[in-house]
Amino acid sequence: MKVNGNGPSPKVAKLEQVQETLAMEKISKTKLVIEGKTKKVWELDAPCHGICLIESKDIITAGDGAKRNDMEGKAELSNRTNGAIMKMLNKAGIPTAYQKKVALVRSMQRLFNPLSVATS
Repeated sequence: MKVNGNGPSPKVAKLEQVQETLAMEKISKTKLVIEGKTKKVWELDAPCHGICLIESKDIITAGDGAKRNDMEGKAELSNRTNGAIMKMLNKAGIPTAYQKKVALVRSMQRLFNPLSVATS
């Protein structure tokens, strides 16, 4: 919900902060698997075996990283956009690794072996 196009209302922002805190209290990151220019991939504890946590960054790049800037709110927008696209693909019967959004800048996805996708 936007207020004059300037971002979420204070009530919505507070609710999202509470949801993010509750979600992260239930999820324990164990090991940073890989870090790229715009995302981090975390391995999760045993209850989430086979699931990883994707954490977006407030960084925008161009030219394969030749240009790089911080952009406040980019991580949230990227996570929201990615989630919406993955849900549409899943609804259309196209399987994805996407599981769910767990915070403003974090989502859960299944771990997979890229070679198994390439050879199937």
